[in-house]
Amino acid sequence: MDMFEKLKILTDAAKYDVACTSSGSDRRGRQGVLGNAVAAGICHSFAADGRCISLLKVLLSNDCAFDCAYCVNRRSAECRRATFTPEELCSLTMEFYRRNYIEGLFLSSAVVGSPDATCERMLAVLKTLRERCRFGGYVHVKAIPGASPELTYQLGLYADRMSVNIELPSQQSLKLLAPQKSKEKILSPMGLIRDSIQENSHALSTYRHAPQFVPAGQSTQMIVGATPESDRQILRLTEGLYHKYGLKRVFFSAYMPVVSDRNLPALGTPPPLLREHRLYQADWLLRFYGFSAGEILDEDAPNFDPLLDPKCGWAVRHMEHFPVEVNKAPYEMLLRVPGIGVKSAQRIRAARRYAKLGFADLKKLGVVLKRARFFRTCQGKSLSPLPTDDPAVIAGASRGGQRLSPHPAAWEGGRGPFVGPAGAALPIFPHKGGPCAMPDRSTVIYRYDGSYQGFLCCVAQCFQDKALPVSIRPYDEEQQSLYGSKDIPTRLELAQRVERSIPRRISPQGLRLVREGFLTTLPEREMALLRFVLLGYKYGPPVTRMTTHPAVHALEKAVLALNNEAHHVLEFLRFADCGEFLAAKIQPQGKVLPLVAPHFCDRLPSESFMIYDSTHGMGFLHRADTPGEFFHADQVELPSPSQAELRWQNLWKVFYRTIAVEGRENPQLRRQLCPKRYWPLMTELGDAN
Repeated sequence: MDMFEKLKILTDAAKYDVACTSSGSDRRGRQGVLGNAVAAGICHSFAADGRCISLLKVLLSNDCAFDCAYCVNRRSAECRRATFTPEELCSLTMEFYRRNYIEGLFLSSAVVGSPDATCERMLAVLKTLRERCRFGGYVHVKAIPGASPELTYQLGLYADRMSVNIELPSQQSLKLLAPQKSKEKILSPMGLIRDSIQENSHALSTYRHAPQFVPAGQSTQMIVGATPESDRQILRLTEGLYHKYGLKRVFFSAYMPVVSDRNLPALGTPPPLLREHRLYQADWLLRFYGFSAGEILDEDAPNFDPLLDPKCGWAVRHMEHFPVEVNKAPYEMLLRVPGIGVKSAQRIRAARRYAKLGFADLKKLGVVLKRARFFRTCQGKSLSPLPTDDPAVIAGASRGGQRLSPHPAAWEGGRGPFVGPAGAALPIFPHKGGPCAMPDRSTVIYRYDGSYQGFLCCVAQCFQDKALPVSIRPYDEEQQSLYGSKDIPTRLELAQRVERSIPRRISPQGLRLVREGFLTTLPEREMALLRFVLLGYKYGPPVTRMTTHPAVHALEKAVLALNNEAHHVLEFLRFADCGEFLAAKIQPQGKVLPLVAPHFCDRLPSESFMIYDSTHGMGFLHRADTPGEFFHADQVELPSPSQAELRWQNLWKVFYRTIAVEGRENPQLRRQLCPKRYWPLMTELGDAN
């Protein structure tokens, strides 16, 4: 059996396992090692069902000795069997990783012979990958229930994350559908992993270079909908697993009826995807919003409302806590307001120190006004058009009834100048002598060479002239203006002085906003940056928290868009092996290459690669174990892929087509997560319409 057939069979056998995140571990690239691990995780593609593909998710073998009723790989099932050799699986992982198809490996296996024999096979793969192939990327491995503690511990020394699937929410369900598994066999390795992580953390506090054991923690997965447990039972079990075993994540998988059994839903029954979604929302409330399982669901309401998300459902049942005044409410209460997330609550808490917030300000901070309108007020005013506090009426409106427009008067106070700490309106630009010490505008246009250092010299010239220029423009832009112009020479020493002063007078975050803001497509970019710098010199570090001020809000919004695009490029960039080096072409809107290049230098330190930005005529060339350099070129033609390269591309296409779950297809979600403008650059979607 060739590699294509094995990959197709073992990918199809693994596609229903959803525990496939690539986060929680941080490991930088080292000399002689290929790959790194990023704590935040980077996901690289989205299947036709809308689910993220960040890892090579395959089974080592699907030749299972167990006969679990719900499993497509059970012993009694009539299906093709295959097994990877360690060399085959390591080769797939390394070649896919070099081309930026994946972030790492998700390794699981059916029980071949016995749990110990299966663990030894998986251990051979991880040893080959880490020691012989020198792979430094992310590895998630499934522990095998029933295997010896010694083998489970050795697996943890080579993995970033481990997981033990709890499979079903109760012992009765396990006994009915998986008689060869038991609660003790599943929870025992969970306890071993928890204890080993704790012991390892103590060892690392004493010996910095001690080997790490599962640095990204452990997780588990539950099948939802195959058995009759209520949402409340599942949520209470989830909360108990977090508290007792210190899990990083509990994953929920809506049961897909793919095998016939009298104890399972009939074939053709649609999977409970909405129920799965509600459980994930509730899981988020448990982990980040301070809720308990008993608050979210109780005995009177053991299942989720299909039309209300869990947070909104809790708020409707507890209207005695609402409405909340956002300018005074404690942070913990802000988190419980529907429409206000963790980031929005943090921004509100920071911004209200300097100003009383209105509805327009909340919108700038990312609050979903439509969802939150019944549950909060701003300066004593409400956007709710319903003159009632009846929970039934509010629940009906929150379920998506008629479109309601807010009272126009409710927006009063949300507009106007940003109010500063002393109660006075902040000027657009500050000066030691006050706003009147220099005019709002001079009658001069600054012209510079278009470089970042040249812009910093323009900032210094503004301080010297004590006047704000009409505009700042590069030399190569056409000048058709009634205003006079002033050429600003680029002096590197002066630019370095200005750059050193920004983190001292403002903050390191302020310098980051200036650097990245210069790469954006913000209209009148240079003037927007100049206004921000002047504002920062006046008010110091607090300026970065003045997120409702026009000068700060516009810059942060542009930088956020730039970073989002850079993250997309990190996800969707695809390298091709051209023999002497790896090559990739990108077509971004902003100048993201300076943000993208360091990541790949860290990821592929021992590889030679080139990234070419055809939009801006800019490239980056990195040679093995030497610093990379940027270059400018109007056109770069990449060589045609070789037959060997086409083989790896076809293998990746096989994996991509097979990993999607047919009953979950969601093209709209895939287009939302993976915009179509990136498709021509992606190996797996280059031919898609």
